[in-house]
Amino acid sequence: MALQHTAIHTHQINPEAETALHHLQGVIETAPVAKVEKNKNIMFANHFMDQHAAPLLKHLELEEKMQLSYMAWKILARNTIRNSTGPLYIVPIGVVAGTEPRLVPRDAEMKLAKDPGQVVRLVPGSYVCFDGAVDLFPGLTCLVITKIKKRG
Repeated sequence: MALQHTAIHTHQINPEAETALHHLQGVIETAPVAKVEKNKNIMFANHFMDQHAAPLLKHLELEEKMQLSYMAWKILARNTIRNSTGPLYIVPIGVVAGTEPRLVPRDAEMKLAKDPGQVVRLVPGSYVCFDGAVDLFPGLTCLVITKIKKRG
């Protein structure tokens, strides 16, 4: 029996969020860099991003909104996301010219989906939600929104 691949749900943002997205698109590339990973992916500094991301986050209709945190990233290398805390949201802000950022689901054995119908393109004006493993293909500036990890 074939294992189920991670379900990826796509949502369109509302007009208020669209306005906030346009503002964020204008400032994210000037944000201070918090870190550059070995694979060249860039995480932007939240202390700068907070004031610019807050209006967009306010207008997104996310589950458990009060228990979520975000990070702003520029994804330049493929990543496997082994999401175990779910749900995880990716909000595309911009696409790097010449790329087609997308998510490809994995199953419980971490095998990639072969069906092109399961691949989800990531484009500004929408966001995705999933709570399993996926591969994120590069070329995207985005917000990654996750549950706050409880200390204990």
